[in-house]
Amino acid sequence: MFTQNQSFFNPHLGAGVSLIHNKYYVTLSTPNFLSGDRYEKEINTPRAAVDNLSLYLGGGYHFALTDNIELHPALMMRYLQGVPTSYDISSTLSVDQKYSLGFNYRVDEMISVYGFLQLIKKLKLGISYDAIISLPTRVGDDNSIEMILKYQF
Repeated sequence: MFTQNQSFFNPHLGAGVSLIHNKYYVTLSTPNFLSGDRYEKEINTPRAAVDNLSLYLGGGYHFALTDNIELHPALMMRYLQGVPTSYDISSTLSVDQKYSLGFNYRVDEMISVYGFLQLIKKLKLGISYDAIISLPTRVGDDNSIEMILKYQF
């Protein structure tokens, strides 16, 4: 709980580029080029986390297995200054562009399975289950189930 009013300036400047083709894509992005400090904690008073440089590099390919079934494998590298680099390997199987089932493996950390159902043209409903496979490093590191409502503009 904050015991006094605080005022600080913490700008964020992020950017990304994508190369998109009808069969593949490659992306490079960072949510924040700047390093800034947020509010710091002393004893029981909240304090700042440092906003370290992060970088995401990813890519994927679209395989048409049949006229109505597609496979979408993808890779992503996540770099965060001061933390070990992580790698994701994922794949999604889509049927009639209405149903999707997929998995994600974050090397030595977690596994996810997920599914989506196309409700209307740009609206999907999904569910995801994430399982931690590494040793928990903090209280609250647990598996999770998420409901997803996705609207594509």
